[in-house]
Amino acid sequence: MQKKQLFISRSLGADSPFRQALEGQSITIVDQSLVAFESVAFVAIPKVDWLFFYSKNGVKYCLEQLTEQQRQQLPLLATIGVGTAQFLEEEYGLLADFVGNGKPPAVAATFLAVAQSKSICFVEAQQSRRSVELLLEGQIEVSNLVVYNNLPRVDFELPAIDILVFTSPLNVQAYFDKYPYEQHQQVVCIGNTTAQAVAQYGVQEYKIAAAPNEQSLAAACLNK
Repeated sequence: MQKKQLFISRSLGADSPFRQALEGQSITIVDQSLVAFESVAFVAIPKVDWLFFYSKNGVKYCLEQLTEQQRQQLPLLATIGVGTAQFLEEEYGLLADFVGNGKPPAVAATFLAVAQSKSICFVEAQQSRRSVELLLEGQIEVSNLVVYNNLPRVDFELPAIDILVFTSPLNVQAYFDKYPYEQHQQVVCIGNTTAQAVAQYGVQEYKIAAAPNEQSLAAACLNK
């Protein structure tokens, strides 16, 4: 039986849960991000009660601009999901004081209960959708800090793909601006905002992972 070609819009390590879950299947994985990143310089972290990170890239491009001493003087730290919290701890030795479940409406509600009457700065990309931030505006004191820019790439070539796995709206844009959607393609999205981006390109049938992690993405690819 001919192997199916699966594209996922992120680079996977050898120990990737996604890669491990699909091991032994008749699937060839093509893994790469279709988004380019560049650091955006900032002067200082605002004086706030909470610093909220939307992504691993937000953590990286923020903290790499700080000295070790400045990192130890940060306010309380919040992350949108477990993956970002793990990256924060593993790469910088910092523990998140709040960890969301990755789904903006639920994160906004639970975080509001924790941070009521406090000030929050959202660390984000230039192109951020500000999903949690917008849900909290008017209910709590919010500000933002842009630490990186993310743009869809055009310098990539992919083989004919059977299964498309998208991990962000910008990756969706980069792919479909270059390749048309084929009716036979199975499409899997990491969350609702990515699914909305897919729908804008005329894709009517797609799956949304049960949770925004690699295990759930793999399960959706295997129809579990």
